[in-house]
Amino acid sequence: MESAREARRRRILERGTDRLAFITGQAGSVPDSSPCPSPSPPPPKEAHPNTSGKISFLLFPSFSSFL
Repeated sequence: MESAREARRRRILERGTDRLAFITGQAGSVPDSSPCPSPSPPPPKEAHPNTSGKISFLLFPSFSSFL
């Protein structure tokens, strides 16, 4: 376990500058030994302000007279 820790520490120190450049967006590619980061999910879409209260009218037009 100690040797694995030392090997990991050595790899991090060897690629420290590359890793920092990648994290800050200044590197063109990921180093070969590093796993590819998973893509972040897209931000949630907000409802359009003009349709937020009118969705029920679109889904149930016959009930529009009750609202």
